[in-house]
Amino acid sequence: MMFRAFSGGDTFIVVIVGVVAFALGVWGYWDCSFTFVPDPADATKLKPYYSDEANCHVQSGWHVLLATFSLLKFSGFDFTILRKPPWPPDPWQLIIAQYALPGITIFAGIGATLKVFYE
Repeated sequence: MMFRAFSGGDTFIVVIVGVVAFALGVWGYWDCSFTFVPDPADATKLKPYYSDEANCHVQSGWHVLLATFSLLKFSGFDFTILRKPPWPPDPWQLIIAQYALPGITIFAGIGATLKVFYE
């Protein structure tokens, strides 16, 4: 009975949407942390596009994964495209992932619960 609860095509779609949302989170944190642009003062040097103080900036690839998992909490993040002029907007991937990851988690949890109890 338990194995029948997760045999539908809708489970496949939820997993695909979850994987895409997670990939957007990884891509967004990677973009924020490891994108460099030429320094206006010295064209031979590169400087980070985002500030080290940006809330999307992490230190390594491992931290990118951990930060992406932390998006599941649905709290503490305010990624937005509308930053004040000295700060660049947050990556669009993070803006989507901060809502998609918790949303798909809640949707999958409710859907699995309903399938188990109503089938």
